[in-house]
Amino acid sequence: SDVCSSDLMNDQILHFPNHRFYGGKLSAGNETVANQQFRKFNGEFLNSSPYQVIEIRTNSSNSISQVNRLEAHCVIKLVNEIITSEENISVSDIGIITPLRAQVAYLRNLLPGLHIDTIDRYQGSEREIIIFSAITTKSIPIVTDPRRINVALTRAKKKLIVLLSDVERDRKNNILTELFLDAEMRNVVQVLHEKQLDELEN
Repeated sequence: SDVCSSDLMNDQILHFPNHRFYGGKLSAGNETVANQQFRKFNGEFLNSSPYQVIEIRTNSSNSISQVNRLEAHCVIKLVNEIITSEENISVSDIGIITPLRAQVAYLRNLLPGLHIDTIDRYQGSEREIIIFSAITTKSIPIVTDPRRINVALTRAKKKLIVLLSDVERDRKNNILTELFLDAEMRNVVQVLHEKQLDELEN
């Protein structure tokens, strides 16, 4: 089922999908669930907020490729920071969602043993922590289907990290652009520059 299990989700994760897709009708199962979070998360990219949006500012036009190398390296860095935190997380608690099979294959090669799959294959699954690599490029407006974006945003129980390219800002009538604006109003956007991610490879 792709209906979101609001009774399992932190309120901050639930906020955007609830207002965008459900007219504000959902609420977390109870206060404990609504406020659950990992308090000992901190790193260069990772923070303890249950909902984090990372905007990747690029210089290169990664325009045709269906693999976003910068987002992949950001995912690796986040996974390493999660696993080495004091929160005692196992790899089975982490899920990585991305729209394109090429990006799934690229990430699986870099992070063997993690549950990495497309949005459609994640329907009905939940994880404590979800990293959603939206892999948007100038010529491939990949995820525009509201139902699929809803699925991607509602698989996490305690921590959701959304990776977006700055090209999303320029699109019109796109849910991911709305997500950006909502995240900025809530002060949960972190900006990373291409140079910071390129340095991870070296």
